[in-house]
Amino acid sequence: MSTTQPMTDTPTAGLLRLLMRLDAEAVESDEQRLFTRRAVHGPVSLWQRTEQFVAGRPPMTGWALDLSEHGLGMLLESPIEVGSNWLVDLESLADRSLRLVARVIYCHRVLSRTWRVGALFQFPRAEG
Repeated sequence: MSTTQPMTDTPTAGLLRLLMRLDAEAVESDEQRLFTRRAVHGPVSLWQRTEQFVAGRPPMTGWALDLSEHGLGMLLESPIEVGSNWLVDLESLADRSLRLVARVIYCHRVLSRTWRVGALFQFPRAEG
């Protein structure tokens, strides 16, 4: 007798499900881009990933602008360090909790108290 167990939802599977569900138009393509960006609009929460990571610390909040298989573009009210790693909560955009680790690749001031931030998702590497 065989029993079927539910599949464990990995962050990668959750992200792919979210991208397939998005009915927003793709952001205009760019020659340098390998993956389609989708326009999104919603709040995101971020916690910095450090050796001194403290559970219960309030998150930084921002606004998601675009999303792809490999990264996220967002607006924040304060700058964050390029190269730093953050735990990003995309629950407001997904149909369930979706937290991914992302590395900041750029942070540019666009207004006096607004920064445009781009981050790449850091997926675990397959062993083999």
